[in-house]
Amino acid sequence: MIAVTVSHYVGKESEKKLTVGPIQSIAVLPLANLSSDPAQEYFTDGLTDELITELARIGTLRVISHTSVAVYKTSHKRVPEIGRELHVDAVVEGTVERVGDRVRIRTQLIQAATDEHLWAESYDRNLSDILRVESDVARDIARQIGYRTSDAHTQLTAQRPISTEAHENYLKGCYRWNQRTEAGLRAGIGHFQKAIELEPSYAQPYAGLADCYIMLANWSFMPGSEAYPKAEAAARKALEIDDRLAEAQTSLAYATFLYDWDWNGAEKKFRRAIELNPNYATAHHFYSIYLMASARHSEALAEIKRAQELDPLSMIINSVVGWISYEARHYDLAIQQCEKAVEMDPSYAPARLNLGMIFLKTGEYQKATAQFERARAWPAMKVLCWLIWPRRAPIPEIEAKR
Repeated sequence: MIAVTVSHYVGKESEKKLTVGPIQSIAVLPLANLSSDPAQEYFTDGLTDELITELARIGTLRVISHTSVAVYKTSHKRVPEIGRELHVDAVVEGTVERVGDRVRIRTQLIQAATDEHLWAESYDRNLSDILRVESDVARDIARQIGYRTSDAHTQLTAQRPISTEAHENYLKGCYRWNQRTEAGLRAGIGHFQKAIELEPSYAQPYAGLADCYIMLANWSFMPGSEAYPKAEAAARKALEIDDRLAEAQTSLAYATFLYDWDWNGAEKKFRRAIELNPNYATAHHFYSIYLMASARHSEALAEIKRAQELDPLSMIINSVVGWISYEARHYDLAIQQCEKAVEMDPSYAPARLNLGMIFLKTGEYQKATAQFERARAWPAMKVLCWLIWPRRAPIPEIEAKR
């Protein structure tokens, strides 16, 4: 179970001094694709994700993760409602228009509670300058709300210009990775490998490769003995190029924990990942599993709840809150969290598997049976369900054997 988320400035609007209260949390909603080609969705989704990553480098600003904002891609909810659901002070909206080798990004900053537009800017650049644009957008938003971004990553990007084709393959890889399916993960690996082939010194695709292999192992789509060494090698290469990548540090920590079985080394790496990017929900998520496995349940709950703050609509994170609560023997909280994940997606098998185990523990055998039956719908869950609940044995008999 252990292995089981903008050019030259245009106009004077951006120079306005904000007079609103302090903004301590923000959500970047999916940028809208204004290009005539629907196939460019990967590009706009990728830019959204990278803008989130850039802003997340500001450790004192809470930035909502990609998984939780992605659900608003086709939503018509008003900003105040989104703000309440995500518990944020401000929201960033924007559009992306790509024509030939030019890209235009328009962004606006909106106060969540009042729906007041605080700032807007437009950035018109060549595609070859897209990485610099991403940094500029994040920097300008940060300045408007009273924060500063780190110059270290921007300087590294400037020193290593990346080809447009390599960057596009990286964005396509991220797009497929975010689908969280076996086909998506394997396709993501292909795109990341293509980006590396084009630009061997491009760190982010190596981190993407590591993430894909970690997920393939987690969901039993690839044997851990094959996936974890590949994840570890890719993460080490990414950090060799850019030692400030929290994503690569997290993947390396997870492989160190589950494959190398070096628990002390893994904890140091998890802590380093969180130091590099306190807003990276996956780092808190994976670290919480490490802490749970170490029987440090109160610390594990604190970490997974931090992940939940950063990615409140993530089904896996809500499910893991339930799992850790179960291990800590907080059964009511465990049931509440797993049911929350099931409410988000009734077909989400990991939450149903966890619910089944909780109901076994509390003696509610019929409820456990129902949850295990539903969990079996996921191919990756069939073996686990059978191990916990052999269909030929009565549920009370199984509990007696545990």
